[in-house]
Amino acid sequence: MAVYWAILLAGIFSSLLNFIKGFRVGGGLLFIYFYAFLVFIAGFKYGSIDYFGYKHLYDSVSFSDFSVPFFNTGKGVTGSEFIWASLSSLSKFLEFPYEFFVFFIATLSISIKFYFFQKWTPYFIVAVVAYIAFGFVKDMGQLRNGLASAILLFTIVPLINRSFLSFVFVCFLAFGVQSYAIVSLPLYFFYLFFKLSKKVVLPVFFLVLIFSLFFDFSTFVVFISENFSIVSESLARKLAGYASEAQAQASLISLTGLIYTSVSVIFILFKDRVFYRSKELFCVGVVFVYGVLLFAITIDVPTMGARSLDMFSSGFFPLLIALSLNFFRGAYKYLFLTASLGFCFVKMFSSITEFAPYQNILFMS
Repeated sequence: MAVYWAILLAGIFSSLLNFIKGFRVGGGLLFIYFYAFLVFIAGFKYGSIDYFGYKHLYDSVSFSDFSVPFFNTGKGVTGSEFIWASLSSLSKFLEFPYEFFVFFIATLSISIKFYFFQKWTPYFIVAVVAYIAFGFVKDMGQLRNGLASAILLFTIVPLINRSFLSFVFVCFLAFGVQSYAIVSLPLYFFYLFFKLSKKVVLPVFFLVLIFSLFFDFSTFVVFISENFSIVSESLARKLAGYASEAQAQASLISLTGLIYTSVSVIFILFKDRVFYRSKELFCVGVVFVYGVLLFAITIDVPTMGARSLDMFSSGFFPLLIALSLNFFRGAYKYLFLTASLGFCFVKMFSSITEFAPYQNILFMS
């Protein structure tokens, strides 16, 4: 696990150095260093979580099964999403090994995220630290989740500009990688709802949280999949499989759950001020809160709840933290930075078990 701690602590140190001393010289070098190192770690990994599961998916698809939205593999919809399966099939057609495919996906996912970190905030190293603590594990193992969450970052501009077709197109691309990304479609209308008075938004937020405590989402999923022909048979089986994993959880009162909920409440309270000062931060915050609410609703179905956080809350959290730094001055900015980096450290400490012991294919005998 030392490699993960090394890159996180290097990021924290660089953030403090860059921030406290106004160190801007060499910022481009820092960007290249962290980008190259993370691509190296994720791209050449071996035996990480889901590594061999994805290899099985890679081996089981081909262009002969091509179909939209899922390839007709006869083995369910997992990994059969048409974009994901097409990339796998193309790699195999070109006779590239599975290791190259892993490297390509990791590089693509990390490149998209770093593009947004660099484009949207001068505090990109802070965003990188938050990404390492909250999202890097997905690019280390759960490849489809990592890439889909990266693609969804492209919804920021269409949401702000109210470009419905562009927004749907991005969601469609993300769906083509990870079918769960279909739940991003209501975001277009949730954004409009979020522009209402906080006297409306905040009570609704708490009502949804309270409702989620009593709503049996797993039973609802089974009922829909068994009684309505709105999804394919294979997708219905997948939904039923998710529901069978249902278990009582107290994730909303976990450290991460409490902090995510608190961040959502604070953002709602100041959302009007944020909207007039930074449309980008407002949009990122809307997506973050949407993920928290979706997580609360699906909390008794672990797979769906986790993906809700992965794609929306955790996926957009690095930008939320980095963009928020622009709103603080003087000692308050230092305090916010310290609290944010401290939270990233605690999050990394609590979730380090999600990372498999690191192995690199370049150093294996």
